[in-house]
Amino acid sequence: MTESPFNTAVFRMRRNSLVGDSLKAYDVPERVRTYDIDMDVMHPLRHKMIEIILDILPLRDYFSSIFFISIGMLLNIGNFLDHFSLILGITLILVVMKVVSGFLASVAVGNSARISFIVGVRLAQVGEFSLILAGLALTQGLLSSDHHQTFLTVAVLTMLIAPLLIQVSSPAS
Repeated sequence: MTESPFNTAVFRMRRNSLVGDSLKAYDVPERVRTYDIDMDVMHPLRHKMIEIILDILPLRDYFSSIFFISIGMLLNIGNFLDHFSLILGITLILVVMKVVSGFLASVAVGNSARISFIVGVRLAQVGEFSLILAGLALTQGLLSSDHHQTFLTVAVLTMLIAPLLIQVSSPAS
């Protein structure tokens, strides 16, 4: 079977459409997954970049799962239930403080109030590095086991509400 330029272009367009759809499922930005109509002028490195992204993105999901499973294994649900109102109060105060501090920091560097609000809300979760610091504080005796569990529970709660906060941050601004 001979390969005509038309068949090659149709095959490439179908393949690129499938790759684009696959990348869309992994939330890859439009500018990375879109292809030019003229397949002959497509940059050869773009193919390699897309290949690499398709190879790496499933690993992101695996590592995220392992991270949250390991954090969940550290969590003591009994502590959460025993100190329910305290933990919710600390979580609320922490989120509000982080939103305000992120907002003020963003305003201080010259961003608009709208952008600063989005920055503050999107940075409201407790970061993963703080979990490492809390673990070190526990091993050094600076935090008791109960305080560490409270911190861990607050961190997990902020991580759970982070996607919701991110989703509502732009429309709310």
